Amino acid sequence: ALYVSFELHAAGSTLAQGLVVLAVGLPLAVGSVLLATVVLPPRGWRFGWRRWPLEPDQRRRLGRQALGRALAVLVTAVAVSLWHPPFGQWVIWSSASVATGEVVAARHKGLNRLVGALVGLPAGALLALLLPPSPPLHALGIGLTLLTLVAFRDYRTGFASRCALIVLTAAAAGEGVGIGVDRFVLVVAGGAVGLALVWLVMEGPGALRAPVAAARRRRWDPRCRTPDPRR
Repeated sequence: ALYVSFELHAAGSTLAQGLVVLAVGLPLAVGSVLLATVVLPPRGWRFGWRRWPLEPDQRRRLGRQALGRALAVLVTAVAVSLWHPPFGQWVIWSSASVATGEVVAARHKGLNRLVGALVGLPAGALLALLLPPSPPLHALGIGLTLLTLVAFRDYRTGFASRCALIVLTAAAAGEGVGIGVDRFVLVVAGGAVGLALVWLVMEGPGALRAPVAAARRRRWDPRCRTPDPRR
């Protein structure tokens, strides 16, 4: 949906045209996902609607997770509209990808994307220097880049391969390997925004105040004091 929005904006589509695409594409997207989960359910997964109605705590947690991702997309979209980076969709997509809902999962996803970018982008630049640019190489790079979305179980491997192929594809089209630097900066910036907003929504400032309050209680609690060895 994010990439479609960018393409519509780049093509100069009006708001009415965007709403038409949304009205047609949203039922198709939701229907395809539901069909895929019924035909090819993940291992050990039960139908989500069998768990309804959810407990109040579960509903609140799901609401916070949705709020965190929505804020990540909103903040980065506003930043892109003001900053106008060359590939602004990478910032927005990276923030939405890292804002997975839970702080631990978001931190793990952000670290995986950072490692993948550090490995894949230099590898793609090296391949671009070794292989001469050509239209067949550009077409092959596009196809392989799309394939990385489903070809790897390990996320770091898939993301590193995707980063390498993006640099190689851009170099094959004559854009140069400098796109790798842009991608690294935008991926890291978007991931940092997504992680910060997930932490803010799920944990909040109270997560910082709690350790400080606990340290103060230990300081003034006689039972937590270290005995003086000279006594």
